[in-house]
Amino acid sequence: MHRQLAQQLRSAIAVGTYKTGDRIPAEPELALKHGVSRITARQAVMRLASWLPKLTREQIAQHSSYHLFRGPLKIKVANANLSIRARAATPKLRRTLRLRGREPLIALERVSYDADGAPIEYTLYWTNAETYEFVLRLRGAVPVTSSMQGIR
Repeated sequence: MHRQLAQQLRSAIAVGTYKTGDRIPAEPELALKHGVSRITARQAVMRLASWLPKLTREQIAQHSSYHLFRGPLKIKVANANLSIRARAATPKLRRTLRLRGREPLIALERVSYDADGAPIEYTLYWTNAETYEFVLRLRGAVPVTSSMQGIR
């Protein structure tokens, strides 16, 4: 049971339910929320901690997540979903990015999955719509799946 709970927590982290700096619920809250004993909740948290990468700040700052997956983490990315959308910036995001007007931004949101379908990475990147260029280079018969919404 603790393995299932640990996997649920790992998935929640990967898809952004828990953001950088957030704390996962304490063991008593996890136990109550998931209907398990506190011991099971503790085992799940310990298992989750064992999955955390042991990387230096320098490694994280100098390499892409995919480089770290292939290298020190030995995790194979099986597939990923990438969404590219024009979005209005929230007031907080405008302040953070020091935007003066209400110009639209481009939000690139990626979720990467391992071979078992478990999410292993969540990335949200904002960029200025006026300077963004999207280039897609395909070689050979590369299957591309997409969904286009809101196109008139």
